[in-house]
Amino acid sequence: MRVGCGCLVGVVLVVAAVAGLGWASFNILQTPDLRPATVTVADSQRAQEKIYSIVTRKAPPGSPVTLTEAEINAFLARNLGDLAVADLRVALVTDGAARLTGRTTLGAVLTEPPLSAIRDVLPSGWLGRPVWLELDTTPRVETANGRRFLRLDVRSFRVGRQTLPALLVRLVLDPATARVLRFGLPEHVESVTVEPGRAVIRIAS
Repeated sequence: MRVGCGCLVGVVLVVAAVAGLGWASFNILQTPDLRPATVTVADSQRAQEKIYSIVTRKAPPGSPVTLTEAEINAFLARNLGDLAVADLRVALVTDGAARLTGRTTLGAVLTEPPLSAIRDVLPSGWLGRPVWLELDTTPRVETANGRRFLRLDVRSFRVGRQTLPALLVRLVLDPATARVLRFGLPEHVESVTVEPGRAVIRIAS
């Protein structure tokens, strides 16, 4: 009798595991609710001018330089074309937080354990299906080895509509794409803060 109960429990656990993987796979393939990211040539031009003023120290010391959400997305579209993630966009919808969204393929995000467990049970034809990545981040300026960096700390992470532990981000993103989470700043940039619809860059006085 005990053997029979043990077998039944084992079957239930296997079914639950398969069902869980199936549900996760279904969620991963779903498209999240995306805000339209429309940018113009004028947005790109303004972004270039503002960033140039920061890099060349033409921005007045002690004064903030404001980049709108559209200007940031225009800059990314023009300067990050070599990433494995397409349609990269940034949404600045709350104070202190930035959401990064981009599109890749299912096979590209299921290469390392524990995500590879899902890959092993999927039909091979599914691996080329497009999936969306969403990263909710908190920007902060840090100093390392005498240099200034803007670091985007990942607070939550989703593939499609499936929430995954934030620690898995480094397993999912290839090194070239992961560089958008930390990049160099001029030494005179004091802080970068996010407000709804814009980022405010403050220059040291």
